[in-house]
Amino acid sequence: MRELQHLLLGWECMGDLRRQAFMDAFACYLDFYREHVALEESAILPVALEVLTSSDWEVLDSAFLSNRDVLTGKYPMEATYTQLFSRIARRAPAPLGLGA
Repeated sequence: MRELQHLLLGWECMGDLRRQAFMDAFACYLDFYREHVALEESAILPVALEVLTSSDWEVLDSAFLSNRDVLTGKYPMEATYTQLFSRIARRAPAPLGLGA
């Protein structure tokens, strides 16, 4: 994430000369993230369903209910990030964003 932040800042400050480096790194991160989610869904969650007790699930449910992750769609984004999110969404290529 830190590398992506630096590359995004480089793109913002230096323009399109730095765009491709960010896009390449973002594509790698996206591949990693998708593989991570697939592993959770195909291997980790099935085992968790078999071995965790109802009290284990209550603890997990409580922890996740207190999670304020805006990516869940349950919580509003902090105002300081709204502009940045909109800017990224406008520039990111489809299917993730609105850009070309």
